[in-house]
Amino acid sequence: MDSQTSDWIVASYLAMAHYSAFQGKYVLDLTYRREGNSRFAAEERWGNFGAIGAAWNVHREQFMDNVDFISNLKLRTSYSITGNANIGINLYQSLLYFDSDYAGEGAAYVGTFGNKNLTWENSKTFDIGLDFGFLENKLTGSIAYYKRNSTDLLLEVPLSYTVGILDSNGRARQTRNIGEMENYGVELEMNFDIVRRSDFNLSIGGNVATTKNEVLKLAKDLNGEEINITSNTQRVATGHPVYGWYMPTWAGVNPETGNEEWYVDGEGSEKTDDYNEANQAWQGGSALSEITAGINLHVDFKGVFLDANAYYAGGHKIYEDWHRYINQAHAYPLTVFNGLNTLMDRCQKPGDIARNGKMEYTYYPWQSHSKLLHDGDYFR
Repeated sequence: MDSQTSDWIVASYLAMAHYSAFQGKYVLDLTYRREGNSRFAAEERWGNFGAIGAAWNVHREQFMDNVDFISNLKLRTSYSITGNANIGINLYQSLLYFDSDYAGEGAAYVGTFGNKNLTWENSKTFDIGLDFGFLENKLTGSIAYYKRNSTDLLLEVPLSYTVGILDSNGRARQTRNIGEMENYGVELEMNFDIVRRSDFNLSIGGNVATTKNEVLKLAKDLNGEEINITSNTQRVATGHPVYGWYMPTWAGVNPETGNEEWYVDGEGSEKTDDYNEANQAWQGGSALSEITAGINLHVDFKGVFLDANAYYAGGHKIYEDWHRYINQAHAYPLTVFNGLNTLMDRCQKPGDIARNGKMEYTYYPWQSHSKLLHDGDYFR
């Protein structure tokens, strides 16, 4: 039987200022926030964050008085610095753990490799946009561009096993402020009131947004080599989207042998039917959507209303995680789990052109590769 408790403290001071001049033609907003978080050491606990925003209501200018069809025209921009402290508690401390034993006696051991320099992760965001309204705001919308640069990322950095410190998962790691990432894109939103009356209204609207992501900097080892974060299917490396797809490349099924094949070093290289000889390679894209869009329809009549919405996301890829048990030509889908009907498209005799290799009554281990990577576009 055991029990545990944890706590942390957040404190912040906030100041805001708003200025509007010449009947609201020009607007300026300022925000300052000083915040402290007990997840960091006392010397690094406090961070300073703020934002500045400005707007110009062009439609209120005198030279717009005779432009009747424009109801609203606003140019706006802003720049902000925000902080992130989304890590576990006590990571800045080197701690002893007492949940072990040695020769039947209670024992303590080094459980965490602290970092007193740990501090806030920062994101600097710039955006500029235009809001508009036409025909007494029957047609409204906005278009904007944004760019966000995140620095001092809070990441787990692998350490040499010679430090003698392993976490509960058997890994030697330390949380550090290391890494830099950039996001940028364009956002467009519009709404059109087709009918606007006291007892009947009909409107349609939509939005579309693009997002580009790139890792700019990661931790380096003692030799100055970048420490990439790699799993069986993904990798974090500079010059690529965060968690870009990185795995062996499937080369199809050999119609003569019925064996599935892979490229040794990515598409175009030598082929092999031994999965263990296939090296991981970039597959393009990531799990993050590069474009999202939505559309909505609203109708109301004498207090009764109907709303319909649709959503689209695309430009990303998804991976079939459960393939070993339901979509791999071996014994698991036959005897333990309910395999997918796509396994019917398999090589059954020499010369067959099929998506899956010959069925074998054996239990293969996990084999992660690009065959199981699919376009993630969807409309809902």
